[in-house]
Amino acid sequence: MAKRNPKRMKILDPSRNQGSSFGSRRRSARLNNTPPTFLDSEKGLSEKRKSVFKNLEPGPVAATFKSKQLNSHMIVLYDDDDGMDENLDAEVDKLCKVIMDYIFPAAWPPINDDNKLYTIQKSPPDAQVNCSRFLAFSKQYKPKFDKFMERYSRVGKYPKKDVLLNKPDGTGPLSSHDDESVLKAYKEFKRFDVVEDHSDHLFSIPPIQQASETTSWWADRVQDTWKDLKENLPETIFVRAYEGRMDLLRAVIIGRKETPYQDGLFFFDMFLPRSYPLQAPVVRYHSGGFGINPYLFECGEVSLTASRKHYSHFSSLWPSWETTMVGFLVSLKDRVLNADPLFHQPVSLKFGPSVVAEYFSLLYNEDILIKSLKTMMLIMNKPPKHFEAFVVGHFRSHMTDILVACRAYKNGLQVGGGVGKKVSCCSIEFRNNVDLCIWQLACCFDGKVGVNKADLLLALTGPIPSEMQPNSSTQVTGSIGL
Repeated sequence: MAKRNPKRMKILDPSRNQGSSFGSRRRSARLNNTPPTFLDSEKGLSEKRKSVFKNLEPGPVAATFKSKQLNSHMIVLYDDDDGMDENLDAEVDKLCKVIMDYIFPAAWPPINDDNKLYTIQKSPPDAQVNCSRFLAFSKQYKPKFDKFMERYSRVGKYPKKDVLLNKPDGTGPLSSHDDESVLKAYKEFKRFDVVEDHSDHLFSIPPIQQASETTSWWADRVQDTWKDLKENLPETIFVRAYEGRMDLLRAVIIGRKETPYQDGLFFFDMFLPRSYPLQAPVVRYHSGGFGINPYLFECGEVSLTASRKHYSHFSSLWPSWETTMVGFLVSLKDRVLNADPLFHQPVSLKFGPSVVAEYFSLLYNEDILIKSLKTMMLIMNKPPKHFEAFVVGHFRSHMTDILVACRAYKNGLQVGGGVGKKVSCCSIEFRNNVDLCIWQLACCFDGKVGVNKADLLLALTGPIPSEMQPNSSTQVTGSIGL
């Protein structure tokens, strides 16, 4: 039976409750006191689709829809004879789904309008009320959050066994070295250097088939990359190249303060294909089996775009052939290992002050911090080759900062949120987990890194600096026990 073409297509109001089927037949009222728009043909629909995507605009963090123009983007087909063209209907449904996925990501739980505690609000409540609500929310919605984490903590495409490290046990290779020699090696550790042994590199066996012989053009590009890395790396990123394998790199990024990744060491192994830099490098993270970010999977796979479904030039960590390795590593530090990793994604929209979104972000940060602390212990147990002295020196130098921060979290300091966020808003389960990690870390600092025992005792029992103390007005009482 031949399909009938629709005689006209109408823009519907997205603010109305239109059900789950965007393609169903509906009669629409006017939008914002403007006449409804009618499209007369497939050409008109194509032009409308183009106009929708023109409203994607680049920003410092995301490519987002212009909020003032969203009202004109909900398209539904119908005709006077109630006959639907299924092909066009599928096209429109596809377009609408793209838009709705940007506005309402499927990961978020539905907001219950009858529950005034967790609906979108014009102005946030005071800190004490907000924290009390968060504790109630975390208790009620923990099962839903666990399912959320299952979705975002994906295993990935590589074998997980490759990145599983032994649990901390025994003493470390440099734990017996005196402070002076360790500190000297740490301070003299070059930000970029070329080494030989690549046996523990995750891409020691190339991940893709390519020509065995390199081209002079590719070799020149890699040499340019080495030169750029040597001259322009920031002080929190260190890289090693391999003399016998120009297609391999290893980088370590130091986690920034006031983030769930604070003072951690995050190692990334990179493989440069023969079409580099026209083609992005293949990257794996030394995960230890933990997925600590929507970009970073449990197997160590690093997704260069937060959403393969909504790829855009502005969402990719490697947007074009002009991207430099230094710029890429800085993007990993700033766009991935940041204070609010759940919402600091290139395809995230600003929903306004949604309490549900805020609380899920807090729970996510708590989960990520615990995984980051466990990753620290695994790295101390088995440092990657050529970084042994750096790992020991780093954790000897930052031991006090790490343990004092953990004690502040145990006392209720909120995880992440940026500098100056001295709010007490942590779930009881998180505070218990941090308390356990404190003593596990202390054992690693003593046995693996060989820190001064007096310094370790002071870090465990000394005063917490005032800048890390939660504001007294937001203190929330709760039992902490193991």
